[in-house]
Amino acid sequence: MFKPFYKSIILIFSLMLLISCGHYHNPKPGWVSNPGNNHVGKCGTHIKGIIYQEQCAYKKGLTYIAMTKGVTAEVSAKMNISQNSNGGASSSGALKASVIMQGKEIQIKGKVIKKWHDRINDVFYVLIKEN
Repeated sequence: MFKPFYKSIILIFSLMLLISCGHYHNPKPGWVSNPGNNHVGKCGTHIKGIIYQEQCAYKKGLTYIAMTKGVTAEVSAKMNISQNSNGGASSSGALKASVIMQGKEIQIKGKVIKKWHDRINDVFYVLIKEN
């Protein structure tokens, strides 16, 4: 039989193992650093919560797309987000933005391909493909 001291030591080591393994369940996807021909939008902590943080990331992604076209303006975006919590949480969306440049309206459309929430640093990332 183990003495209480040994049981405590085993419990402490077991908890340390569980905590250290917890960091590997949500590794940083490669597309965050290397999006290829797509665009990444990211947004840090939002005072209104995760949904607003996700929308902020969408807007920033559209802004990056606009910047590739030589546009420097604030983006007005329409986002349709649907959420499903059937056996797990998921959401998807379509993005459309209008940017005014020199009196001309430029339409930017994109589709969210992937998204990832870095829970440790509380940063939400979205990978957007321009249509």
